[in-house]
Amino acid sequence: GKQGNLKQAFEYFQQAYKAGLGLDPETRKVTAFPLVAAALHLQAKTLKETALQQDIETQLQQILGPNWEQQIRNYKASVPKGNRPMPEMLANH
Repeated sequence: GKQGNLKQAFEYFQQAYKAGLGLDPETRKVTAFPLVAAALHLQAKTLKETALQQDIETQLQQILGPNWEQQIRNYKASVPKGNRPMPEMLANH
């Protein structure tokens, strides 16, 4: 069911997020890491994974600054889905 799909997506984005943490901060900025992290952040919220949620907030604040949520929204509004960079891990599926 829907809950199962959410869990599966959650596992999947967690792996991409962890892979992203292995990159140096400058690289993280220019890859899809912020988008992956933001997507995982929403999932963590839905699944009440509070510790992960806070961890992601810290990461995104370091990369994008305190108004990271607005920046992600602006980016999504200005860049069509097809043109967004996808992390290697997600592209290969």
